Amino acid sequence: MEDFAYARAASIDEAVAAMRNGARVVAGGTDFLNWLRLGIAVADQVVDVGRLDELRNIVIDGARLRIGALATLNEVGESAAVRAAAPVLADACLKAASPQLRNRGTLGGNILQKTRCPYFRAEAAGANAMPWPCNKRVPESGCAAKESRYPRLALFGWNDRCVAT
Repeated sequence: MEDFAYARAASIDEAVAAMRNGARVVAGGTDFLNWLRLGIAVADQVVDVGRLDELRNIVIDGARLRIGALATLNEVGESAAVRAAAPVLADACLKAASPQLRNRGTLGGNILQKTRCPYFRAEAAGANAMPWPCNKRVPESGCAAKESRYPRLALFGWNDRCVAT
């Protein structure tokens, strides 16, 4: 993993300004920090928005349920408002990952996470080595999933270059 600068945003305006300067934004960071470690992502600066409570709210506004992107999976799953308005979402959030990840992982981060393809996420043995070809990690290297026992890892959006979600 490469070195990077770390800062915690004190406001939404501060986070937006950091993004304009090319910083990567994390909240829970459960997926992104692993991407950094695996070399899937790189960052000169990482800005933590995880303590911006105004992005964590869960409220019913008239007929609408509003869930902030920073609400953790456990917060969404245990919310009385979500259980009343969207019980399937609440149940799904409480069945995702381990309790530790549900306490840290955010709903927004789960929606925006990169592919769950095991070939994309595979750890390489040795520096800069890749165990399988993956066009998402190294363009034009191929797609190991395409020739695997699971050639359709995605229901929608796959193509000849990548069959993952």
